Amino acid sequence: METELQIVEKVSQFLEYNLGLTHYWANQLDSILIFVVIFLVAGVINFALKFWLMPLLHRFVRKTKNKWDDLLFDGNVVAYISHIIPVYFVYHTLPLAFLGNTPWLVWLQKFVFIVLIFLLVSLVNAALNVIDDVLEGNDSLKGHPYRLIFQVIKVIVFLIGLMCAIGILVNRSPMVLLTGLGASAAVVSLVFKDTIVGFVSGLQLTANGMVQKGDWISLPSMNVDGYVLDISLHTVKVQNFDKSIATVPPSTLLNSPFLNWRKMQKNGARRIKRSIKIDFRSIHLCTPEELEALRNMPYMPAILDAAKKAGNMLPDGAIMSNLMLFREYLTMYIKDQPYYVPGEVFMIRQLPPSEYGLPLEIYFFIKEVKWEKFEAVQTKFFSHVFSVLPVFNLNMYQR
Repeated sequence: METELQIVEKVSQFLEYNLGLTHYWANQLDSILIFVVIFLVAGVINFALKFWLMPLLHRFVRKTKNKWDDLLFDGNVVAYISHIIPVYFVYHTLPLAFLGNTPWLVWLQKFVFIVLIFLLVSLVNAALNVIDDVLEGNDSLKGHPYRLIFQVIKVIVFLIGLMCAIGILVNRSPMVLLTGLGASAAVVSLVFKDTIVGFVSGLQLTANGMVQKGDWISLPSMNVDGYVLDISLHTVKVQNFDKSIATVPPSTLLNSPFLNWRKMQKNGARRIKRSIKIDFRSIHLCTPEELEALRNMPYMPAILDAAKKAGNMLPDGAIMSNLMLFREYLTMYIKDQPYYVPGEVFMIRQLPPSEYGLPLEIYFFIKEVKWEKFEAVQTKFFSHVFSVLPVFNLNMYQR
């Protein structure tokens, strides 16, 4: 630094003796010239980094097979580094423009240092975003609350940067300000109440496996029914099936009952559970003519032959009524369908009768878990059920 100051002093003497300026004005002109030169050099450095070195590195990075180095450019990490270098150069060389510790030098250095802090905070945020993008493609980390941790780190880095900037402005050590902040923990907890509650709630949701990105959740109390797009400190973002976006606080999911359909999606089995109401007046024991007519239906010859061997009774001991034959037919029909999932709960049962008929509940699982395909299969199945009821001389109850 002594060599640089000697050069500055010689420039000032040159201006004073050769241009006939007074010592005061020679020093002022000298400061202005060096100030301009400093910013011109910083501009040249920024230009060289932005339009020469960065494009060269970018072309090299594009040829590599790694994804993370591409994200360094796409996530602006390299861009922030290229901005930090000329700003640091300005901060380091500003004393050359001012002989002595003048007020102008103090305030300019404070301003440049605050800009440097802002760039460093932005660099950390960009780096965390890149790490987040890299980890997002790792299936083994799916469901882990690393994104919430990154967001907390961002808040902490922002607070440290803010404390450093304030400390520079008021000429106080940031440690003194942070100590005072610790003494005012009650105020801080009040100001950042939502952030703290959101972090704790989101951490509990993800750590306990209650909700993950990509899950289908239903929250009837808030008319939420769709897929989780993102889990952050303050919100869980859900895209409903009507394409609307709902934002739910993590604390709401933690304290309110909601449905998570992840298990159903993972197992590839979705339940059909629906009852049809049979008119009591249409239920009766089958006549020989009805039994003979039913032999033309698929699956019925095997059912009727087994019943004949059992003494005109079904294998489970039930007398051959048209309702019981219909139940046996549906059992064989469902198990023969390609969408049926064996091994899961399956039953066709009678619910308690009422003045609205006899409810016959059909309960089984199919392989289609996507909503539109599930509804298509369910519609096709019950259309068949309703169409074969008259074949068994059964009627649906209706007013």
